[in-house]
Amino acid sequence: MLFCGSRYDRQRSRPRNLGGVFVYWFRYACLLMLQTKPVVDHTSEVVAANGLSLPDVLTCLQEQVGYAQLAALQESLDRDYRLLTRWLSRSAKLQAGGCALKTGTQAGPWGVLAGR
Repeated sequence: MLFCGSRYDRQRSRPRNLGGVFVYWFRYACLLMLQTKPVVDHTSEVVAANGLSLPDVLTCLQEQVGYAQLAALQESLDRDYRLLTRWLSRSAKLQAGGCALKTGTQAGPWGVLAGR
């Protein structure tokens, strides 16, 4: 005969091995954190391989170039911008869940910065 609040009811209502599951999860999470490798930044390699001038412009700006050189720096940044927008416009459409997403720059912040 079962009565409300009996020992049998209390034992069946709580999970038995919750502590063991937590210990296993914690051990697994710690092992994953220890096995992760740091992220390698390939930005400088990509910039050098594609001939972008942004690092040179940043170096010149940190050296406090004169007003006459700002036009040349703007021209090189405009060249980089044209190159990047050409790459993005040629990129393929992304298929995400049956919907085609275009990677055009006209609707994004780059189009706003270029006055488009």
